Amino acid sequence: MNNFQFTAVAGGLVNALLMLLFPPYDRITVGRIEPAFDAYYFVLQSPPGQSVNVGLLVVQLLAVSVGLVLALIFLRGSGGDPVRPPRNPQQVLLSLAVAAFIIIMLFPPFETMPASRMGAASFHGFDIAFGGGLERGIFAPMLFLELLLLAANVAVCWLIFSILDGRTAAAGVVAGALTGDKAVQNVVPRPRSAENAYGRSGVERRGGRDPAYRGPDRRRAGDRRVK
Repeated sequence: MNNFQFTAVAGGLVNALLMLLFPPYDRITVGRIEPAFDAYYFVLQSPPGQSVNVGLLVVQLLAVSVGLVLALIFLRGSGGDPVRPPRNPQQVLLSLAVAAFIIIMLFPPFETMPASRMGAASFHGFDIAFGGGLERGIFAPMLFLELLLLAANVAVCWLIFSILDGRTAAAGVVAGALTGDKAVQNVVPRPRSAENAYGRSGVERRGGRDPAYRGPDRRRAGDRRVK
């Protein structure tokens, strides 16, 4: 497991822990057979006479589990580089966020409208968009809460992935230099004081024949002028 997958697992566990610490509760209304959704409360400070909405809690945990499994699949490393995934981690995060946003908007939470104006609307469940009918409407508070949690997760993971991406790239450059994957040439700068009038320093003067030149020498013994 690389650092990006570890971050995804940590984020999924944090989300699951928050859902367990603040589960959805149902209130029992007099004259009503089925309990109605009330709100999210801290598990140790829930109002009396209310029960946890187990079905809604299971749906939330299932959504987190599916997102975590997809993140682990797309963020796994390749055979050549197990530390860094072949895809850009931020692009993977953005793709998963867009997919989650589309699913949230396609299956928003609905509330049941009261039969009379004296009653209050109650949470009904998740259904396909534009399929609620006149007797149901979108439960705006829960939809806003879903989008807020999605934006918070994307912002935090984007920041962590950016930091990990920079560290992984820096570590890869250092490891490549140490193992010889990227040749590092130690070029010794030529001192300016050693240059003569023709721009050639003493270290550049050849002591013998140039091994790269295969033709005859430019000057032979018979070509030299004799004063």
